[in-house]
Parts: sequence; structure tokens; C-alpha cells
Amino acid sequence: MFGGGDGNLKTIPVLLEGWTVEQIGGKLTGITCGRRPTSCADQLAKAVRAGLLASKDPNYVSPLEEDEDD
Repeated sequence: MFGGGDGNLKTIPVLLEGWTVEQIGGKLTGITCGRRPTSCADQLAKAVRAGLLASKDPNYVSPLEEDEDD
């Protein structure tokens, strides 16, 4: 997370420990930041979901990675 404080980076894993991907997505997906349509929390939920899918399918390409090619 760019611009996040050290405390934030230490807090996230403590808060999410023991949560399933579904729980993380249910709590964090759709959170916005100001006028932005997304947030750090929303992006975290997307990254966790992409990680789960990639762990199940070695050929999985995250939509987040596809965006980087543009």
C-alpha cells in the first residue's frame, strides 16, 4: 500500500487473521475512498481473491495483471 503508515501495514494481518477469502470479500469489497470508485480495502479484497484463484489454477491470470499490460 503506497502511502500507508507502518501501523496500518501491521494492523491489516492482525485484523484479517483467521478470515476466509469470502469473509474478507464480504467485508471489504465495494469500500470506496473519497470520490474514487475503489479503496485500499477494496483492492486488498480483489488481491486476496486473485491469490486464491491463482493457487487453484496455475494458468489463472488476474484481471489486475491484465490491466498492467494496457
